[in-house]
Amino acid sequence: MLLIRFILDVLFPQNGTQTHVQNASLESIGALVRPKHIDEHIVALLPYHHSLVRACIIEAKFKDNERAQHILAGVLAEYLAEWSAEHTVLTHSTLVLVPVPLSASRRTERGYNQAERIARLATSKLPDVYLDTDLLVRVRDTIPQTSLSGTERRSNLEGAFKASGPSDPDYTYIVLDDVTTTGTTLRAAITALTSVHPGRVIGIALAH
Repeated sequence: MLLIRFILDVLFPQNGTQTHVQNASLESIGALVRPKHIDEHIVALLPYHHSLVRACIIEAKFKDNERAQHILAGVLAEYLAEWSAEHTVLTHSTLVLVPVPLSASRRTERGYNQAERIARLATSKLPDVYLDTDLLVRVRDTIPQTSLSGTERRSNLEGAFKASGPSDPDYTYIVLDDVTTTGTTLRAAITALTSVHPGRVIGIALAH
């Protein structure tokens, strides 16, 4: 773990991303929200190319920076509150946030799942949105998506997730990932849930 932290500090120096996060706020990051629909089921909230957004994602994901996680959770909570008001007024569907799981080996190596940390913080701010960290399971390790082509990304994630049990048809499940490029990871996770869930399943990425 110390070696990994050393490598990350070389790649992402603290006086870079950490300083950006220290200077960031929910207001400054929230002002950058521009929901982008990757497809009809997946939306990304923030532009990853912006230095503040990129710093928050890197610090939350690789350095377990609580401030970055709280800021991103605040952005997510605000979006979910607005989305819920628009989409559940007629259906009265219960919203359940499902973070994309890490493989067992990657979770052991990193020590935490940043999507789960952010989801937990976000749901703590929303009394009508619930968290389920057990419903979706990653059943095998995969190669990091950033190193693959579009076709390779799809085959890499095929069968990588499964639903651990039955779901409630009256619930809307929202799968959460931190970053998406093509939406492949979220699509694979959504496919795993829709195989057992007759209701609505959508995906949200914090950044794109």
